[in-house]
Amino acid sequence: MLKMFLSVCHLLLLICCISSGFAEEQWFEQTLDHFDHENHRTWSQRYFVSDKYYTPGGPAFLQIGGEGPAGPVWLDQGHWIEIAKEVGAKCFILEHRFYGESHPTNDTSVENLQFLSSEQALADIARFITNKTVTSGLKTWITFGGSYPGSLSLWMKLKYPHLIKGAMSASAPLLAKMDFYEYNEVVNRSLTKFGSPKCVENIAIATKAVDTMLQSDTGRQQLMKLFNLCSPLSADDYEYFQNAIADSIADTVQYNRDNRAFEGATDGNVTISVLCDHMTDQSLGSEIERYATIPSLFGNAVDRKRVFSRRYRTYGNEMDKCFDASYANFIQSMKTPTFDAGRTWTFQTCTEFGWFQSTDSSKQPFRGFPVGLFTDICIKVFGSSFNPTNIQNSIMETNANYGARDVASQITNAVLFNGGVDPWHAMSYTTPTDSSPYRKIVARFDKANYTDQSPTFHTLFVPSSAHCAIMYPDKPEDPPELRYARAQASKYVKSWLK
Repeated sequence: MLKMFLSVCHLLLLICCISSGFAEEQWFEQTLDHFDHENHRTWSQRYFVSDKYYTPGGPAFLQIGGEGPAGPVWLDQGHWIEIAKEVGAKCFILEHRFYGESHPTNDTSVENLQFLSSEQALADIARFITNKTVTSGLKTWITFGGSYPGSLSLWMKLKYPHLIKGAMSASAPLLAKMDFYEYNEVVNRSLTKFGSPKCVENIAIATKAVDTMLQSDTGRQQLMKLFNLCSPLSADDYEYFQNAIADSIADTVQYNRDNRAFEGATDGNVTISVLCDHMTDQSLGSEIERYATIPSLFGNAVDRKRVFSRRYRTYGNEMDKCFDASYANFIQSMKTPTFDAGRTWTFQTCTEFGWFQSTDSSKQPFRGFPVGLFTDICIKVFGSSFNPTNIQNSIMETNANYGARDVASQITNAVLFNGGVDPWHAMSYTTPTDSSPYRKIVARFDKANYTDQSPTFHTLFVPSSAHCAIMYPDKPEDPPELRYARAQASKYVKSWLK
């Protein structure tokens, strides 16, 4: 699936919030429209709760759900749980409306999607906290989130400061922007720094070859064979196809060494190093042949589906599959008004955020998917009113509403982590010294004039870390600066509770 649309595999995220079974699901009666007081409709919102580490009088920790299903594995593991053990916190996970099993309406028609927005989600959280404060006697709340939920965590502190004591956030995009060409610029820099310049050069050679081959019948036939396509490419498919084959590289960079293995992922060995070894191995053929065989790096069907969601078709058995590069098929599947996270997250990007990860920059190795591809998807899936002019107006409203990066100067008791490998840090907030080497980062932390009562906005930046990396449990092979950042975050959170 196109990378702008679904954090489950690619963006914001759910990669930071999923799966498995450690607690039974529970349901909360939620308001459908918090901003229309004549609308009294309600719906059932799913959440999970654990008092495993709770001690009477302890705080409440709320992990905010994002653009995918919530799940209880995060009630048992993760950095926030390590803090919960120390402070005796009761832990909640609240699923975001229109994702997972939290269905406010009977389908996701455009008419019903009017109730899907970050503002409605924040009001959901506020109502949930208010209710649990009364019914459970929990007085002190701290929110947690990574990626888009990380944005929501900070925005809760901005919009509802009376309800939460502090906000922990990881890899949160704060600046809404239509043409997010910087995404692939960071991919370029990360591949160069943690892979090799030759790796980036070979990717650029391969993508140029693809672009050239698309211009002739013979070339398109060769591409069909190289990439095992399900059907011949038409002119309407070119941009979608070029974006699709770039996704696996961008995905690998975004989640490089991020500790997802505890969630059940088995592709944790597909790092930038592995990818670049593949792209620089001359024994694997030409640059485009290496590019075409990148999917073989992902060990099993589950992992390939995660990276190439919506694009692989299976015939008969698992080994008999092809790559569906049909733009028409993609649009048709996205238009179906089911509770599919790709469709609902696409709606949010088309109505609030943009973040369309284009090739509209010369400082990156890919070709062929300008911002127009993404705005065209908005129109084709949701209708003519979802056009570039209206999208841009909505993006301006989002930045005016939340303050974009200026939110950092407006809230207190907040921590924001970013990883330098992660392309999303380009839309987040980082301090001027956040590109400094580790030794300077440590020095800055140590000289931060820290006190237990300091009501500040803290930034943690680890140049060698990826998307939401701070949220995962410590591993021995983690960079020391990442473990240090986790310790600092714990210190800040505990200071708010004193």
